[in-house]
Amino acid sequence: MASTFTSTAAAATAPVYQPMGDGVACAKATYELTAALVVDDIIQMVRLPKNAVVLDVVLVTDDLDSNGTPTYARCGLWRG
Repeated sequence: MASTFTSTAAAATAPVYQPMGDGVACAKATYELTAALVVDDIIQMVRLPKNAVVLDVVLVTDDLDSNGTPTYARCGLWRG
C-alpha cells in the first residue's frame, strides 16, 4: 500500500518558500527514509507559493536497489 511521507520543509507548519525578488530562486529539502519505498509512494519535499514555476527537480539517493531488482523512481510536482 502506497504511503505519503513529508519532509520538515513540506510540513503544514512550515512556511511557504518565498523567493527574494523576481529572479530564479532555489528551494532545498532532505528526507531520510526509514523503510523501503513501495510503488506509488510520495515524498513531499517543499511548499511553494502559488504560481511558482519549477524549472528543475533533482533527486539524489543512496542505492535504492540493493536487492538486485532494478528500482525506478519518478520525480515530479504534485498540487494538493
